[in-house]
Amino acid sequence: MFVTHFLPNLEDVMGTFAQVCCDLYDEASSTHRQEVHMKCEQAYTIFEEIDYWSLPTTTLSRAEILAQGYRYRLQITELVESMNLSSETRLFMALRRADLEMVTCLKDLIGEASDGKLVQDLRGEDAQCFLDFIYEVLQHQDVTRPIVQFGLVTITSPSTDFRQSLLRTASRLAEKTRKLPSKLLIDGPIEMRSPYPEFQGSFGDIFVGSFQGDLVAVKKLRVFQTHNTEERAKLEKARKFFQHPYLLSFYGIDSQSFPGLLAAVSPFLRRGNIITFLKKTGIDNPLIWGLLTELMAGLRYLHDESIVHGDLRPPNILIDANGHIKISDFGLANFANSTHRSTESTEGGAQSPELYDFDSFGYKRYFPSKKADVFAIGTVCWEVSHSRFLAENLVV
Repeated sequence: MFVTHFLPNLEDVMGTFAQVCCDLYDEASSTHRQEVHMKCEQAYTIFEEIDYWSLPTTTLSRAEILAQGYRYRLQITELVESMNLSSETRLFMALRRADLEMVTCLKDLIGEASDGKLVQDLRGEDAQCFLDFIYEVLQHQDVTRPIVQFGLVTITSPSTDFRQSLLRTASRLAEKTRKLPSKLLIDGPIEMRSPYPEFQGSFGDIFVGSFQGDLVAVKKLRVFQTHNTEERAKLEKARKFFQHPYLLSFYGIDSQSFPGLLAAVSPFLRRGNIITFLKKTGIDNPLIWGLLTELMAGLRYLHDESIVHGDLRPPNILIDANGHIKISDFGLANFANSTHRSTESTEGGAQSPELYDFDSFGYKRYFPSKKADVFAIGTVCWEVSHSRFLAENLVV
């Protein structure tokens, strides 16, 4: 039974916590004993709630139980950290067992169509907890590190298929509930360098500002250009979960700078895009061929993750301070197996023929694909090698 998986493991964690507290109580001074006693009372309250939801008579769905479990897990983490017990071996092992079972239950849940519907029915605090749980698991997606940190303990990174399922589940739930994972929202204001956009992307105006001492690019979607703004905003959110040396990193979502609108916040790269770079260095720069190799590596990573960029062209290929490629602008990126496709083409550049004349190729609408991305990267290689940029009608 689903309920018997991780909730009893959380009960085991609380039992272990009580044993550790008893040991601390015996060793503590009279002043410190009062604090230990208070923490034990908090732990007992959590234990009673977990015990109640563990009963076979519970009317909660599997999705609701998992959301409740994650909420309790956060409370337990706060208790353990408040008493500086993170390195206590007994607690570490009990938490590890509980966390592994929670992730296993998550995988089972989203792998079944009927249960997937239960996830999409979540609302309120349960929906928020479920999104936060998925976000935390997705944060440990780096398959080059077999062991990662989850909460206080380590678990194995999720597989590629599991990550894709998690992303689809999170995107649909976020769209239905209009919620975001708590840690995805930027905490704190951004000081804009100018009240006016300094650059324009295909589908968004880009402002430059300062956030926590760093210079950042803030991309605000231009709502007058498309009726599908929510879909584009959802795809911007997904960028947070994809990390690669040749992809532009992502701070998070800014919900404060533009009331009623969301903006994607990324590092601002002073060197600009590959066009600007070529203007300054010239086509004879031997770094160019290394940059093209990095570009291909970045696109391969996206395709391995079943992500279609959809707008790959020189203005979206940036150069960082160390002279490396950073692929940017995922406003058109989409899951390769998604059933929702953009009906709009990108601005400028040379695209695969089926994107201009989709009817002739048997498509009913504009249909970005991996093949179209490969065509686009071939075009970029031609542009760079010939120092001619179609989108800009520019010869360097």
